[in-house]
Amino acid sequence: MDAEWFCPQERPTPALIDIRFPTALQMMLTLANADRAGYPLVTSEQLARGLGSTASLVRRLLIPLGRDGMVHSSLGKSGGVQLGRSASDITLGDIYRSIVGDKPLLAGRTGVPHLCDVSSSVENYFASLAADADQAVQTMLGERTLERSLDEVLALKHKRPVTRNTGATPDRKTRILTKGK
Repeated sequence: MDAEWFCPQERPTPALIDIRFPTALQMMLTLANADRAGYPLVTSEQLARGLGSTASLVRRLLIPLGRDGMVHSSLGKSGGVQLGRSASDITLGDIYRSIVGDKPLLAGRTGVPHLCDVSSSVENYFASLAADADQAVQTMLGERTLERSLDEVLALKHKRPVTRNTGATPDRKTRILTKGK
């Protein structure tokens, strides 16, 4: 085998999937929907139930959103969280930057041994590719408001629901029993 084009492979490292943005997006959509319905205050427990998560995770995600003025929280028995500004004034890019910060969308491998032309240049190439992908995602998210996204999500409710992990459509009884939850 000619060693000039062959690069030995390492075992792949399992990738960690960051679900903070989709989780925060669902929270913000829920707050926008509640506000639109005339219920501006939502508790962290209510948000957690809708996420299938814990109130602790919700509160951790609310910290950067509050810091950036997208939500306001009030303490006490009648407290809760609400949008800090209009859903039309919040973009998905705002939410993404608040939650993810400067973490790149794609992370390249580092420490690649420079054994051939490809392995000697792949880190720099991937860094450029990742920067382009980050810019494209930021641009797209910056063009979408929370209000528009809520309209799009609510329009999807008329499609047939799919249960998680199975791809099966829930029967009528399941839909009725879970409707108010």
